[in-house]
Amino acid sequence: MRTPIDLHAMRMAARVAVSRYFAIIRITNLSELTSAYSVDARSIVDRHVKHRLASVWRHVPGIFFQDGPCLLVDLPACMAGSIRNEDVLCEQLNALVMEEPVMCGTTSVYLKVETTLIECPDSEWRLLRDGGISRLANHLFDTLKLKEKNGKEKAFRADMALTVSLFSQLANGELVLAFQPIRSAHDRNVVIYWESLLRRRVNQSPPGLTTCADYIAAAERAGLASRLDRSVLWAHIALLKAHPDVKLGCNISAQSLKFDAWWRVLFDALSGQPDAASRLTIEITETSPVTADDEAMLLLRTLRLLGCKIAIDDMGAGYSTLSFALRAKPDFIKINETGLALSDEPISLRRDRVVKQLIKLCSHLGSCVIVEAVESEDDATTVADWGAHGLQGYVLGRPGVSPPWLSAPAIVCDAFASGHESHGSSPLFAHMVRASAASANREDREESRSPRA
Repeated sequence: MRTPIDLHAMRMAARVAVSRYFAIIRITNLSELTSAYSVDARSIVDRHVKHRLASVWRHVPGIFFQDGPCLLVDLPACMAGSIRNEDVLCEQLNALVMEEPVMCGTTSVYLKVETTLIECPDSEWRLLRDGGISRLANHLFDTLKLKEKNGKEKAFRADMALTVSLFSQLANGELVLAFQPIRSAHDRNVVIYWESLLRRRVNQSPPGLTTCADYIAAAERAGLASRLDRSVLWAHIALLKAHPDVKLGCNISAQSLKFDAWWRVLFDALSGQPDAASRLTIEITETSPVTADDEAMLLLRTLRLLGCKIAIDDMGAGYSTLSFALRAKPDFIKINETGLALSDEPISLRRDRVVKQLIKLCSHLGSCVIVEAVESEDDATTVADWGAHGLQGYVLGRPGVSPPWLSAPAIVCDAFASGHESHGSSPLFAHMVRASAASANREDREESRSPRA
């Protein structure tokens, strides 16, 4: 039995109310109901909501249906400032509207509802006294939509600013690769491969490196990660050509798993360098979802046919799923213990059981299981006993821009730059390079002829 709404408390609160509060009830499946049942769902929902509210209030409050799937409910008293729990009130209203089915023609359906409380200041409340409830409703809905829009736009602008900064760093040669070894759990002298991690060189005294994680996450949210992935992947091909005894792992966003032209150009390069391809592991970082699953599987199969290996990073965290692992058939599955770690002992013990079972499960998929974030010898011994094949963490080697096989930092060059190796032989880009050089020469000549101050 539902807890009744406390009308007495609401009436008492109304006597001291400074502002008026309204409920915005958003019917989130209204368009689907209209489309599926070919009825005037808006009128049906309007009648249903009024009927349900009338079962609580003798005098039905003002209800005004707006454009779109929303109702504005003029509740009979001030709520948010005086009621003990706004969330409880919203849930009561949700239950009131959704408890019973709605008849769409001869079919019973249920509404999907979200309720929000919003305040009407005294200045706007005068619109009601003047009979302007429709104007007030329009204003309140516009305000709510504007807040939602502004929040999204603010987040987008912040992400775009970080992305612009990242690509500026890329164009200026500030981004380098740091390398961390992934070692065999049974023979620490054996490096399975070196994972590369993006770092930014900072001009300070002394010069230092900073992580690019926030910038990369922003580029993913902005949908622009593929430009960075192109650039990083071509940097790996160059390194593999220059160092024939090294195996490398390159992180690629799941967003980039689309069979675009740049992949086909890269496939052409890898097909001519089978030795380099056989030493390249593509690590899929599922910090964002795979947008085209079938296309992603085709791309991964093509990479494997060319000799590359596939790894799924941070299994059990982010958007990585067992179904994706089953379809992708990765050569490596990486488990990050810290993604499951918590400080108190009972939870830590449960975490250990989960990691142990996850290692066992991933092993059954036929993959080499690598445990990341191994920070002590005890941890290394424990996860090896649980069945891990590879280990990665500070105790086994910190990321560095100067691994023993590299003489100078590996700078990541912008794959969109006109002189980049990925399109240097293209007639279009060759023309762009010539045009750019001719333009520069022309500007130099004009500058030399101009009178000097």
